[in-house]
Amino acid sequence: MLVDWLITIDEMGWRGGESSVQSMDTQDQNPDTIDMTAQQFYAVGFGHAVHARRYHLGSSQEELAERAGLHRSYIGIVERGEKNVTLYVATQIAKALGISICELVER
Repeated sequence: MLVDWLITIDEMGWRGGESSVQSMDTQDQNPDTIDMTAQQFYAVGFGHAVHARRYHLGSSQEELAERAGLHRSYIGIVERGEKNVTLYVATQIAKALGISICELVER
C-alpha cells in the first residue's frame, strides 16, 4: 500500500517541497487532489498500511494500542496520517500487528 503511494510520487516526478498527490476517496471512489508535503505523504501512506493490517486482523484501535504499548488515540492519529512516527514506534506497531516493519512499509 505505501509502496503504491511511493510509486505515484516517482511517476509524478516529485522533487521536494509541496506536491499535489492523487488519492481515492474510499466512500465514492472519486479521485480528489490533496496538497501535501513529502512528510505528510509518508505519514498518510503509513497510516493507511497500519489501518489496513489492523482491519485485516479484525482488531480495534484499542487492542492494537495495548499490544504496542501506546494510547488508543495515538493509533487513530497515526492511521489518519496526522503524525510522523519514530522508527521505534513504527517497529512497535508492526510487532503488534504481527509483521515486520519491512512488511508493513511494503503495504
